[in-house]
Amino acid sequence: MIIDNLIQLNEHLEELDFPPVLNTDNFCSLMWNPTTGDYTMEVKAALLEGTSLTSTLHIRQAGNTDSYYLEYFVSLLSGLTADNTRKHAFPISLDIGHREAFNLLSGRAVYKRLPKSPCDGAGCWLQINFEEVDSSGGYKWHHWRGFDLEKAFDRLPIRDVELGALKPFMLSSLRKGNQLQVTFERGRKTEQRLIEAAPSRRIIVIRVPEKVRLEGNDEFQSSAHIE
Repeated sequence: MIIDNLIQLNEHLEELDFPPVLNTDNFCSLMWNPTTGDYTMEVKAALLEGTSLTSTLHIRQAGNTDSYYLEYFVSLLSGLTADNTRKHAFPISLDIGHREAFNLLSGRAVYKRLPKSPCDGAGCWLQINFEEVDSSGGYKWHHWRGFDLEKAFDRLPIRDVELGALKPFMLSSLRKGNQLQVTFERGRKTEQRLIEAAPSRRIIVIRVPEKVRLEGNDEFQSSAHIE
C-alpha cells in the first residue's frame, strides 16, 4: 500500500514540476511537524543563475490510513535581489507548480482556470501582491482578467522561423509565467529579446537580455500595440 501511495505522490510531484524525491528510504525520515500536524521535506532548486529556491513540501496522512497526500508547499526565493528574500505558501487547490511558484515569487503572473476563488470557474491571471498581507501573514493575491495574450503576442515582430508549430508552446510557456528568449526581425536586422506577460497592464513586456543590454535601456513597451 505504501509503495503504491509513494508512486502516486511522486507522479503528483512531477505534475507540479518537482523531481520525484520520495522513496521508501527517505519517506520514513520525513520530519514530523507537531505544530501543523503534517510531515515536511525540503526540495532545493536553482532555476536562475544566482538565485536559490527552497520549497518545503507539507505531506499529510489521510486519517489513520496508509495514504498520504501533498496538501501545500512553501517556497522561499533568495538571491533575486541583493537584500531580499520572498516566501509564500501555495495550496494544492491553486494548481501552482514549482516553476510557476518561482515565477510568481519573481513578480510575474501565471494564468489559471480554477473552479473556486479567486478565478470562480473562469480563466484569470494570478500575481502575488507583495504590498499586502492577509490575516495569516501571507501575501495577498492580485487577479486579472481581460488580457488577450495571443493578440498581444501576434503583434510582436518575432522571426517567422520561430513561430508556426512553436507558437502554442510559447503561449503556454508565457501563461506559466516564464520569460522567453525570442528573436525579433526588423527588416534585415535581428535582435535577441526576452518577453513576459504583464496582464495588469495588458501588455507583453520586452526586455534586453543581460549580455546585450545597453546602458539605460532595459525595458521596452510592447503589447497589444507596438509603439
